[in-house]
Amino acid sequence: MRIELSQLREGPVPYDIEFSPDFLDGEEGDGVRFDAATGSVTFALVGDEISAKGELRTVVHALCGRCLTAVSMPLVVPVHLYFWHRAKFESWSSGLEEGEVDPNAPDVNVYSGESFDPDEDLRELVLLEAPTVFLCSEKCKGLCPSCGADLNKETCSCPKGEDADDPMMPAWKRNLKKIHLQD
Repeated sequence: MRIELSQLREGPVPYDIEFSPDFLDGEEGDGVRFDAATGSVTFALVGDEISAKGELRTVVHALCGRCLTAVSMPLVVPVHLYFWHRAKFESWSSGLEEGEVDPNAPDVNVYSGESFDPDEDLRELVLLEAPTVFLCSEKCKGLCPSCGADLNKETCSCPKGEDADDPMMPAWKRNLKKIHLQD
């Protein structure tokens, strides 16, 4: 999608947005998939800045981080973006040393020319709004670390507590537990 500054000079312009699942999907193998994202975003010229405000909606699909059950979660992404022309941004940042980061830096995106494509900026918003860990429920008990049973659906017969042989415990600690010292 191209946003033309000439149109924005006449007033705010609403755009209907639709991104395909292929455009939204993250890295290969991350297990997270998206439905198409749709919504409306209004672009407006405010002084020498461009603002984008609106909302995008999608559904994100992943596996529960505890029990590996498939999870689908609706996602509503508020859009509040600001774009500066490259010349303005370079003028603003000219006082910074190479590699220096200004903690008071404005949260803006940069464009150049008389038109720009905000698709990548909007895609980034959707990806950042998605949770990093998905849960089927807050009360999910997960999988048994020994036998792999889904503890939400069944109980397992693995030893618990002091009798449990924890595979994460170092070998010397497991052996120490087996030693019975007599007085």
